[in-house]
Amino acid sequence: RHSAYVIRWSIKDSGIMKRRSASSSKKSKKAVPEPEVEEPEVKEFDMSDEEEEAGSDTLADEFPPEEEEEVVKGGKAEKDAAGALEEVEAEDDDDVLGKPKKFLMSSDEEGEGEGDEVDELEIEKAAKHQREKQKARGEEGQAEMITNISGREKVALPSSEQMSEKSGDLSEIHQRIQDIVRVLANFKTEHEEGRTREEYISQLSRDMCLYYGSSEFLVKKFLSMFSVEETLQLMEANEQQRPMTIRTNTLKTRRRDLAQALISRGVNLDPIEKWSKVGLVVFDSQVPIGATPEYLAGQYMLQSAASFLPVMALAPLPGEKVLDMCAAPGGKTTHLAAMMKNTGVLVANDSNTSRIKALVANIYRMGVQNTMVCTYNGTQFPTVMGGFDRVLCDAPCSGLGVVARDPSIKLSKTQDDIDSCSAVQRQLLLSAIDSVNAESKTGGFIVYSTCSISVEENEEVINYALSKRSVKIVDTGLTFGSPGFVRWRQFRGHPSLKLCRRFYPHVHNLDGFFVCKLQKTSNRLPAALEQRKKEGAERFELQQEQQRARNIKSKENQDKRHRTLEKRERFKGDRAAKRQLKRKADGDNAATQPPAKKQRQNPEQLKQKQKPQGQQKAQGQQKAQGQTPAALAKPKVGPKRMKQSQKRQAQKKQRGGRR
Repeated sequence: RHSAYVIRWSIKDSGIMKRRSASSSKKSKKAVPEPEVEEPEVKEFDMSDEEEEAGSDTLADEFPPEEEEEVVKGGKAEKDAAGALEEVEAEDDDDVLGKPKKFLMSSDEEGEGEGDEVDELEIEKAAKHQREKQKARGEEGQAEMITNISGREKVALPSSEQMSEKSGDLSEIHQRIQDIVRVLANFKTEHEEGRTREEYISQLSRDMCLYYGSSEFLVKKFLSMFSVEETLQLMEANEQQRPMTIRTNTLKTRRRDLAQALISRGVNLDPIEKWSKVGLVVFDSQVPIGATPEYLAGQYMLQSAASFLPVMALAPLPGEKVLDMCAAPGGKTTHLAAMMKNTGVLVANDSNTSRIKALVANIYRMGVQNTMVCTYNGTQFPTVMGGFDRVLCDAPCSGLGVVARDPSIKLSKTQDDIDSCSAVQRQLLLSAIDSVNAESKTGGFIVYSTCSISVEENEEVINYALSKRSVKIVDTGLTFGSPGFVRWRQFRGHPSLKLCRRFYPHVHNLDGFFVCKLQKTSNRLPAALEQRKKEGAERFELQQEQQRARNIKSKENQDKRHRTLEKRERFKGDRAAKRQLKRKADGDNAATQPPAKKQRQNPEQLKQKQKPQGQQKAQGQQKAQGQTPAALAKPKVGPKRMKQSQKRQAQKKQRGGRR
């Protein structure tokens, strides 16, 4: 069986059109003379002289006259002809680039009337030639790209005057951010001479603050945790809203039935990825998604996808005793009840009484029947109730992972807020651990989660709990997520912190979240902590005794002072009364007697009265002894000093005689 493939080319006004025709004929085993092939009609084409000469030269170079027609034999004929067509189609790209094109033409188109089949060797040559041209073209493009990169100008940091002039030009700021990120990625070759990496990072931080409207503290916090490129991606992700998600209430319906009901109401939705079996992503809706009959009937809950993760990590079993320490507004609580199938005991606690109304309303709407609500302080909950199989501690945090939901976090949060949240979180986690029974046959687990991505509120809190209680970190069971930080700045955590899971907006398209699962190994404290606690208790009792003694003594002193003051008041009152009586008596006597005449005094008597009483007494004694003031002015000399003075005078006389 022989097959002949002919590729005809026809050139028209401004383009080249391809036409493929195939003819096959069956031949017997005996030799049969080939039929004569009619010559095709020659069409006149409107071509310029230059194009006609270029086309004829190309065809003459590619296909010599002696090799214009060959017969393709064997079973590979069809395959080779198809390959030839592919090679010809690949060469069409040259026409777009304006380069000369080589054509594969049959002999009948050249008017020679010979065979109409293409040789296999010629096809291979054409394919090889085409590959070489493509390779050369790629090398030229690579060299041109390298030349462009090497010739690119280096990024120059703006001065303070330029910053003040272009402070409001966001396009200029965005371009500078991109340039600085490129420089920092290849700092050795791209940086400006005389500029350090710190200067580029400082400029990048200022530009990010201006472009994204964030505080300098927040930008520096992200730069300390991630690379420059990843920080830029995180800031961009915080400017976009996360997809709206809902959670199916399996106590009342199935996800398939709920999806069909919402689609019939004009809601465009899809299931969440494979990691969740109850979540749905809502793209758009013709009706308010929070006011549908299905929502009011409690068939689903408006909840972020990241909030599913702590409950999935805790994985409560039916019939267990579970505590949700920070339960409001009830999204995680109702999810726990659904996983427990409304069995066992679920305690929902929240210290904020203003949020309890929303918690109770969601519990009733979702059809939860195994939940008890209370409003105790979470740090003191072990004194109220204990012995739980599992505890969920979704602690309050600074919210650095939900910036897209609350843009005010960009400017309102500081390091003091993070430190205060971290202190509360440590106490809550210790209380959650103390509420769990380590001897539980099915449980003994604690899940700690926050909607923040700072290390101070996550890994440092877990590391603190590992040193204070008999717990260990176990796998969360989540199939995705980034591992926790073991080293960050001066922080050096336990190696098992890598089992924690972090979720980022720019990586997982979820709210920033942190999830860690702990297992309590013993209800007793570690040995070192037991000893310290015992010593601390003894020290505390001693301090209490000393404080009680001081209080008693101070009370006695206070009573004594009060008695003294009362006595003084009484004494003053008695003296005032006596004085008043005396004045009254003197007034009566003055009224009956005439006034006494004043006697004149000489100046000497006045001087004596003006002198102090002690000086007057001393002068009186001197006069009585017959001594003058000048004689008394000389100091008295004792016998010892008299002998010393006589000895000195004798020594002087001796020295004077020698001279």
